[in-house]
Amino acid sequence: MYSLAWFVFWSMAAPKSLSAMPLHPRKIWKLNKAIIEVIVSNIGLLPVGISLIKYRYFAMRGSTKSSGLLTDIQYMPRRPSNKLDIYIPEGSVRVMDSRSFRLNGDAKAGLQLRPVIVFIYGGGWASGNKWMYTLVGARLREMGYVVFIPEYSVFPKGTIQDMEQEVRSAIQWAFEHCEEFGGDPQRIYIAGHSAGAHLCALAVLNDCIRRTPANLWGGPSNISKSPILSSLLQNIPQGQFDSSAANDVLPRLRGMMLYSGVYDICEHYKHESMRGVEELSAMGRLMGGTEESFRLWSPKYILQELIEVSAAIDKDSTGQTGQLSLLQHLKLLLPVETLVVHGDKDKTVPIKSSTELFAELKALNLGPSTQFQVMEGMGHEEPVVGK
Repeated sequence: MYSLAWFVFWSMAAPKSLSAMPLHPRKIWKLNKAIIEVIVSNIGLLPVGISLIKYRYFAMRGSTKSSGLLTDIQYMPRRPSNKLDIYIPEGSVRVMDSRSFRLNGDAKAGLQLRPVIVFIYGGGWASGNKWMYTLVGARLREMGYVVFIPEYSVFPKGTIQDMEQEVRSAIQWAFEHCEEFGGDPQRIYIAGHSAGAHLCALAVLNDCIRRTPANLWGGPSNISKSPILSSLLQNIPQGQFDSSAANDVLPRLRGMMLYSGVYDICEHYKHESMRGVEELSAMGRLMGGTEESFRLWSPKYILQELIEVSAAIDKDSTGQTGQLSLLQHLKLLLPVETLVVHGDKDKTVPIKSSTELFAELKALNLGPSTQFQVMEGMGHEEPVVGK
């Protein structure tokens, strides 16, 4: 009983000494229960794993071009180890050169561009790999999307700031290059699962905040009421974003799809503690280890503070409320549509995470463009990999 829990704890929690190893029987029971649940869940995913291996290493063996896959493309010059895979629908590209799928000038003429999806996988911010989501990319490709699946730095190599920036860079790279692969830069969607959903929401919300002119916030005194806004805007002179820095902003996204995500780090840390896995999880260490720092990286609290700050803005000289001006501006920066999806049997990330995020999104008065879908009978992985 103790040996399994200790082995996993030593491997994942990286305690500084043996004295930090768990001893209480209840803690050991919780650890073993969580470990067994993961093992059972992974056994249930074995058919998916077998299909992945067959598709990636046998069906696609030989020429990846004939199967619509381009692998290991660098998307971030500052971090050349960060690469992405591109899945290209059949018929999207008429002419290929000897090095890639990229369209030449003649091939672009008369070609109908396809919608684009940038998919950010999960893995508890500490694991994951783009090849593990080959079947997701292949299925979306069959549905007619040009799909980009990037890798990003994970804990302990990467910080949460690194992860957010790398997700932003992947989206920017897809926007700048998708037309070369038959994709439509005006129809870019992002999708994320679990930790990937958290990173998608975080990148989009923080981008909107940084790009909002200082005058719309109601002045420095209003910004100072929000620890999150103050933190995000402190490195921008007078809270004024340089709109000429086009390579540092996200494009207007056609949609954002969030699956089984963590949006309240404080609440999820409590959930992990209840399960006895808070020390195994990278989340607490990655997000700063305090409630204050947890809030900074929680999309739910970012939205809450946006709403609170907007409500405190006085009317301007025209009689229009500053709140309305700010919300209208944010609406133009946020994705045109947002879909939040969660399985009602998810034990890893309770559905409450998504219901609360959806409530905050609705409070921004975005209208019918924001939807919430409950996947009945599904756990954590099934909304993405299927049952």
